Amino acid sequence: MASIAGEHSLSPGASRRTWGLKPVQWMMLGIVALALGFGGWSLRGSLARAVTITEAKQAGGTVQVFGYLYSKGAYDDKLNWTFDIQDSTGATIKVVHATKPGNFDDAISVAATGRFNPDKGVFEADQLLVKCPSKYQEQASNG
Repeated sequence: MASIAGEHSLSPGASRRTWGLKPVQWMMLGIVALALGFGGWSLRGSLARAVTITEAKQAGGTVQVFGYLYSKGAYDDKLNWTFDIQDSTGATIKVVHATKPGNFDDAISVAATGRFNPDKGVFEADQLLVKCPSKYQEQASNG
């Protein structure tokens, strides 16, 4: 029996081409693709863009602000740690965080990740990264 042009004949017992992958391998590729997709989707919330204090007051979502300590800080009536920071433009903002970081007393600057609450006029921080003076910087200036 001759094959007509454009048609492919399959010999008995031959299967259609699947790039040489077995069904189990296709399932594994699907699982890997789902895991990568879920991982990317879950990381999207942890990425915050760095902005100035003025931009943070106008931003709607989660952002990161960096500033130098403008006040020593204290606990408010709801037992949240509150302090003020000042950025390089001179703008200041009150930051509220659930707890006081352990090394806060030695800090010179803070990077706060969270969102600005316009109703309360404060930056509600989910995470704080406290930068302390380095002992190596101190040695370099003395030596």
